[in-house]
Amino acid sequence: MSSLDNIPRKEKQFRNFTSNSLGLRGANEKVVGEIWNVLKAEREKRQAVKQEQMEKEKKKQQQEESQKVKEKKVASDDDESEDEVESKTKEPKTKNSDDIDPKRIKKVVKKALRKAPNRSMKIKELRKLLGDKLGVPKSEKKRLKDLIAKAPSIFKKDQIKVDGK
Repeated sequence: MSSLDNIPRKEKQFRNFTSNSLGLRGANEKVVGEIWNVLKAEREKRQAVKQEQMEKEKKKQQQEESQKVKEKKVASDDDESEDEVESKTKEPKTKNSDDIDPKRIKKVVKKALRKAPNRSMKIKELRKLLGDKLGVPKSEKKRLKDLIAKAPSIFKKDQIKVDGK
């Protein structure tokens, strides 16, 4: 029985099994007790081996994760040092209406209009929202106006309408 995978876990059920199925009753209770002790020891050994394997797997996973984190840190440190060198050599970039991707404008405008009541909003509100989402400072209102003016040309017909135009 000890070589099988399903070693009994509870003594009372095991004793009932031996007395009913194997006919070990009365004077044979000592034999049942000895068998139970052997099976119990075997089960504990298997549990210990299983627990050791689980601990080894956990340690292995933790080591792999720590290596990945270290690699990411090394890679990010390299990227940061390159970025620092580039930023020191180049002049700081200001956002320009030409630099902003029309697809991004379209996405932001659509999202804003979906959330708005009746799927419509004033151009001024849309311009403020677009400026916030795209990171264009408030001081560059002209660029925002240009972006909003270009917005209908980005969309297909009947997707967006600007009142008065």
